[in-house]
Amino acid sequence: MIYNYTEEANANLLCCICRMPFIEPTTARSCAHTFCRDCIVEAMAHAQQCPVDRSPLSEEQLEPANGIIRSEDRTEVEGTPALCDFCEMTVAPSGLVAHQSACSAAPVQCIHAVHGCGWTGPRADLDPEHLPCCPYHALRSFFALNNTRFDRIAEENLILRHKVESLERFAQTMNRELLAVKSALGPWFRPEGVRVYPTSDSLATPVSPTQPPPNAQDLFAAYFPAEESDQPPSPTSAGAIFDMGMQPRQSSAGPFNARHAAAIAPLNLSSTLEGTFTSLRESVIGLASAVDSLGRRNDIALGNETLRLNEEVMSLRATMHGLRMQVHNIMMDRNAQVTGRSADSVALADGAWPGRFLHGQSITKL
Repeated sequence: MIYNYTEEANANLLCCICRMPFIEPTTARSCAHTFCRDCIVEAMAHAQQCPVDRSPLSEEQLEPANGIIRSEDRTEVEGTPALCDFCEMTVAPSGLVAHQSACSAAPVQCIHAVHGCGWTGPRADLDPEHLPCCPYHALRSFFALNNTRFDRIAEENLILRHKVESLERFAQTMNRELLAVKSALGPWFRPEGVRVYPTSDSLATPVSPTQPPPNAQDLFAAYFPAEESDQPPSPTSAGAIFDMGMQPRQSSAGPFNARHAAAIAPLNLSSTLEGTFTSLRESVIGLASAVDSLGRRNDIALGNETLRLNEEVMSLRATMHGLRMQVHNIMMDRNAQVTGRSADSVALADGAWPGRFLHGQSITKL
C-alpha cells in the first residue's frame, strides 16, 4: 500500500531496503541494523545474510526495534481519503473511527434507553431538543438511586446464591453420611416417633454373671452319684462301672450344646443399639462365667473319677489275689490226696512253715 505522508519523513527512519519510513521496525541483534519487518523477511528468503554488511543472519536473531525508534516512526500518514457515512465529511482513514464516535450527525439513542426511552436521533439533537422534553430525564435522580439499590441487591443476591450452593453441598454430604449410618445401623434404625415394644419378656431378662445357666446341674448328675449309692463297689461289677462312667460323656454331648445354645440370649431388635450392646455384654459375661464354672466342675469330676478308678483297680487286685489263694489251696489239697501227705508236710517239703503258703511260687510247681 502506498502512503502519502503529511510531512517529510526523517532520513534516520528510512528502511535501507525499500527506502521508505519503517513499518514494523525490526532490528538484527548481530549487526544492530534496522529494517521493515516485511522487507527483511523477504530479503532473508533469498539469502540468510544482512543486506547492509553481508554478515550471517537468521530469523531467530530478529527482534522488535528500540522503543525510541518506534515512537519517532509514528508519523501521521494518509492514504485514500475516507468519507463519513453520516455527515459526508472526508477524513483520514486512521481517524475515521474517532470521527464517527464524535460525529454530530451520527444517530444515537437516548441516555435513558435502558430505562425504556425509545428515542433515536442525531447526536446534535440529543441535548438541546430531546432531553428537555424526555420524561425519563426528569426522573434521573430516582433512576440513580434505583440503580444503586439494584446493584446492592444484586450483590446480596450473589452472596446468598453462593451460600445456598454451599448449603446444598453440605446437605448432600450430610445425606450421604446419614445413608451410611442408616446402612450401618441396619434393623436398629427407626424413623423419629416410631417406637417398637418388646414382644417377649425373655428377651429383656438379663443374664447375671454369677448365676449359672439353667439345668447346669443336670450336666454333671452322672458324675456325682447319689448318697444311697455309696456302698463299696463289688468286684463282679467292674465292667458295669466302667460302662456307667463312660456313658454320660457320650450321651451328654447333644444336650450340652442344645442347652448352651438356648442359654445365649438372641439380639433384641426392639431396644436401642446401646441397650443391645449392653445385653450382649451381659450375655458374654454370663457365658464366660458358665464356661469357667463348667471347667471347674469338669476338673472336680475328673479328680473324683480318677480316685474311683484307683479304688476299682485296688479292688480288682485284691480279688485276683483271693482267687489265686483259692486256686493254691485247691492244688495243695489235690497234691495231698495224690501223695498221701498232709498239706502241712507238703508245705514243709517245699521250705515253708506249717499253716503258711508260698505266695511267690508258681502254681505249676506245686
